[in-house]
Amino acid sequence: MGLFGSVSYKKNLRRSLRENYGRTPDPFYSAGDMATIRSYYDYMREHDPDTFHVDDVTWSDLDMDRVFKRINPGVSTPGEHWLYYMLRTPAMDAEEYARRERLIHFAEENEREREETQFLLGCLGRFRRADVCSIFAPESEGYFTMVIYILLALSLLCSPLSLLWLGAKGLLITLALFALNVMLHEWNLRHCQAEIDTVNFSVSMAFTMRKLLRLGYAELDECLSEAYGSLARLRPLMALGSIPARSSDMSGDIVTSALLLDLIMFEYLKNKLDGLQDDILAVFEALGRVDAAIAVASWRESMPLWCEPELDFETGERYVEAGNLVHPLLHSPVPNDLALDRPALVTGSNASGKSTYLRTALLAALLSQTACTCPGASYRGAVFHVYSAMALRDDILSGDSDIAAKIEEYRALYPVSLTDLSPSGGEDCSQNWTAYDVNGNAYSNGLNFSLYPVIAKTVYTEYAPNGQYKRLTGTWVVEGDTSDDFIGTVRIYVDGNLQYEVSSLTVNSPASALSLSISGASTVRIEVEGAFASLRAVGYLYLADAKFEN
Repeated sequence: MGLFGSVSYKKNLRRSLRENYGRTPDPFYSAGDMATIRSYYDYMREHDPDTFHVDDVTWSDLDMDRVFKRINPGVSTPGEHWLYYMLRTPAMDAEEYARRERLIHFAEENEREREETQFLLGCLGRFRRADVCSIFAPESEGYFTMVIYILLALSLLCSPLSLLWLGAKGLLITLALFALNVMLHEWNLRHCQAEIDTVNFSVSMAFTMRKLLRLGYAELDECLSEAYGSLARLRPLMALGSIPARSSDMSGDIVTSALLLDLIMFEYLKNKLDGLQDDILAVFEALGRVDAAIAVASWRESMPLWCEPELDFETGERYVEAGNLVHPLLHSPVPNDLALDRPALVTGSNASGKSTYLRTALLAALLSQTACTCPGASYRGAVFHVYSAMALRDDILSGDSDIAAKIEEYRALYPVSLTDLSPSGGEDCSQNWTAYDVNGNAYSNGLNFSLYPVIAKTVYTEYAPNGQYKRLTGTWVVEGDTSDDFIGTVRIYVDGNLQYEVSSLTVNSPASALSLSISGASTVRIEVEGAFASLRAVGYLYLADAKFEN
């Protein structure tokens, strides 16, 4: 693109962004685009399994792909990916919610700054061919391939010297090396073009982040400070620039192909990316947060009815109060109210709007916690996980009931007491006793590890959660009839690996909470090794309210 073409493109981009803000977006989606857009979400879900994510059933029930397309203007790749991730990841704490809300307010309240920010993101662009997840986890093969390319390039450069000794044969050697390098270049370029695009895009993201930093907008700087730190570590990568694409200059392309210049640069940049994955991820997330916030602000501007929800992150109570809720995908929706502080049953005749009402209520809760926006006049309520299982189908011929399967699937979402499970092994551990702490408070529904005076031994119990649960929780209580210290160690093994150890519990210790990650665990072994210090001591160590949780 020439100078005039570049100026014209940027002018048209600014005008398009300005005109389309506050309008219903209409980006084009090819087959497979949504799978690409969700790849960042899939990557983060795999690497952060403890964070709550909206499951595929709920996402499908609420037609969230269409909701995403209704919000997404498709300005940049990080924006698309982060918006999708955000809609599937409710803010479960006040800090994360406030961070999202601040960026949305920045877009709403600062028109000139928003347009300049969105212009930079628009220049970065939407590049759905790039496999962004490979940026965060590149498969580095070391510098071996690059060394081979360099040797082949040097061989070609030095081959004319063979004319001094070999004459015409030297010319044949030069031509053969030229042909070899060109063919090798074209073959490798064809097979690694997607990787080259991805590497180039990572470099472009770093440059875009630097431009955002230079704008000097305090609201952005506050939310993106961590990413600015990552940007400093990416300077060596930025100094190299991106891998040049093919140009209209044929002679230049021939030289590049024969000397393998772009492949050498690609291998060098790819190896430089190794070790910078976290920094690239931080920059990607920061750019995505800003672009997604502008998308939400534009969506708000386009809606006839919406409000900022009042979310309760503190009390732990379960309630929802909302007025005039509407479905965001309907052109002429009928507003409905919602007030719940306990389970409710919705009944009515067929085609009376039950499903639409339920979807509207669930969407209001989900969008309030993800996009800080409720399609309705008012919304206040607790923060909670959103689940749905509405579009169920039974396979009569196979004898499988999808309803029954869903009952089992969602049963696993609720905590299960260890006292309701049969241990897979154990010694001197019983269930369902009542224990009293040093203050006389009663604890029940737990595991009792019987301890002996003076003579130390190992007491244990073992369970097989089979990968169904994420956390082991409970409360440690030491009960004894003397003030003698409990001598010993508590250990918890997850799949045979020690994950928890404590040795400071005494009879006079206050009750202490246990919360241990066991995501994907097949076996959990709780082991107590020790004894009470005196022959007069009688007591036990109690894990009250012991549960596996999701």
